[in-house]
Amino acid sequence: MPRRSNRIFISYVHEDEHVARSTKHVIEHAVGVNAFLSSDRYQVFAGDVWLDKIMRALTKADVVVLMLSQRSVLRPWVNFEAGAEMAAKKPISACCFGKL
Repeated sequence: MPRRSNRIFISYVHEDEHVARSTKHVIEHAVGVNAFLSSDRYQVFAGDVWLDKIMRALTKADVVVLMLSQRSVLRPWVNFEAGAEMAAKKPISACCFGKL
């Protein structure tokens, strides 16, 4: 299957980056689809209009994976990114980990 660019959007908080990166790796190798990490310093660069880049990635995504931990559920951006996909009527998948 050919790779398609940023079809999966992974929403996470910075403190959970190790879990998000592992999830991205599994998705890209098992499914063959690129994933966009919401807070990835290698995908969102200094000087980028951050919100515009996030919104473009959300618009292109076929599905959003919410990385839900005890930390992330207390942060507004996870809800913001989930809400954007709900408004677009796109599927959202929750990945709970840690003690959640």
